[in-house]
Amino acid sequence: RGCSEGCRLTFQIEDDGVGISDGTLSEIRNNLKDMPQPIDGHGLGLANVQRRIQFYFGVQFGVSVDSAHGSGTRVTLSVPRVAAKTDLPVVVS
Repeated sequence: RGCSEGCRLTFQIEDDGVGISDGTLSEIRNNLKDMPQPIDGHGLGLANVQRRIQFYFGVQFGVSVDSAHGSGTRVTLSVPRVAAKTDLPVVVS
């Protein structure tokens, strides 16, 4: 689901799975705030996305994760609503 709120675009991805335990959710959130540390060999992808969004658009934008064990998980991504930017880097593979 996506929506526009003023100068912000917000995208939410939700599931109705088993959710994330409090301990793991805390580790994920810490990785989004600090330098990422792999959790059992996983967990760098969200932190990488967070760093890139905040590098280009500022710390008021990025990724957040909400979950309750037994109630599913919601990942929210927020970016600024701007006209096309031509000064963003182009990645060529």
